[in-house]
Amino acid sequence: MGIGARRHWEAVALWVGIPASLLALVAYAFTATEWGRDLLANDKVVAEPLKKGEGCGKTTLDNPGKDLAVRLDAQRPGAHCEWADEVSPVGSRKKIELLITYKNTSAKTQRDVIATLDLPWQLGLVPESTVIANGSNPDGLQLDHDAIANTGIPIGGYRPGSVAYVKVTVVAAGFQSLECGWSDVHPRVYVAPKGLDPWYAEATIRMFKDC
Repeated sequence: MGIGARRHWEAVALWVGIPASLLALVAYAFTATEWGRDLLANDKVVAEPLKKGEGCGKTTLDNPGKDLAVRLDAQRPGAHCEWADEVSPVGSRKKIELLITYKNTSAKTQRDVIATLDLPWQLGLVPESTVIANGSNPDGLQLDHDAIANTGIPIGGYRPGSVAYVKVTVVAAGFQSLECGWSDVHPRVYVAPKGLDPWYAEATIRMFKDC
């Protein structure tokens, strides 16, 4: 939303008596992060899996199940559309973004979908870094808790072919306990619609300790 347009709507809001707090919330909705919109623009209601080079550079949704497909990718913060299922090298205390992709590949609507992130001890979740993007929240909805790494989080219900994304930031820790040289760690995500068994995917984070 441009400055001129925002000022116009501010004037309209004051005229009809809309509270300033509500107006600020609406303004935030238009100025929130666009990473979710970038992804969903190519894959809003998907009939086919993502192909390499499309959908913000993501590769095909591998390991699809009969009912759902799940993928976990990683990239360094600040990178744009460099998601991959392996990131290397990663040094001590460096941050990494993880992106969960879920797709309903069945012919039925899936309800009460839960996403849970299982992190190895070498990775710690950055507090309040969880963001969900889907058809209802194309600009991304940031959560104020870290339940995704504990009990899991509900990400909604999805019609056949629909897709959701969940992004989190983690930090590489515990380097003092690593052996010298390379160590591979594997964060894993589980996604479970109501009434179905969970489906999972994992990524590889390659850490290097210089001794």
